[in-house]
Amino acid sequence: MYLCRHTACCYDMRHLCLWGRRMTLSYVLLLIAGFFQMLGSSSTCTQGADGTFISGAILSMPLLLVVAVCLLRMPISRSLGSRVGYIGLALLTVTLLAATSSIWLNLLRFGTPCGEEHAWMGGSQPSTQALILGGYLLLPLFIAALSCWQAWRSASATKAAK
Repeated sequence: MYLCRHTACCYDMRHLCLWGRRMTLSYVLLLIAGFFQMLGSSSTCTQGADGTFISGAILSMPLLLVVAVCLLRMPISRSLGSRVGYIGLALLTVTLLAATSSIWLNLLRFGTPCGEEHAWMGGSQPSTQALILGGYLLLPLFIAALSCWQAWRSASATKAAK
């Protein structure tokens, strides 16, 4: 058993202190993806243009996919720090979903992320809608669900070890 020099939170040499490389990478990438999504949502929607929403989705989707892969490849850890990390990641993802909710709600309701006042223009193309929904709604929901599942797995491993 390997203990790091700061705290007794590490169980083997594959982990950094507190959470591990994958958890730290997931937090950093999720924050950067959130920044890209906020840049994409800063549009004025002139004549119903949804290009900035598309760019926010395109820039954030690869980062969100890497976060999802990191979460899928996380080893089971029985430490309290890992459970807190998973729950924090889920809360950060839900915060991102709440911050971008006007975009994906408008897209689901009116067919355009610009809202009701631009719905009369016919809305966005179906491929554009799929891209925006994937980047702003589906991937963050998947990451939040994966984070909760990993926290549950970690808690189950702790109970099974007792």
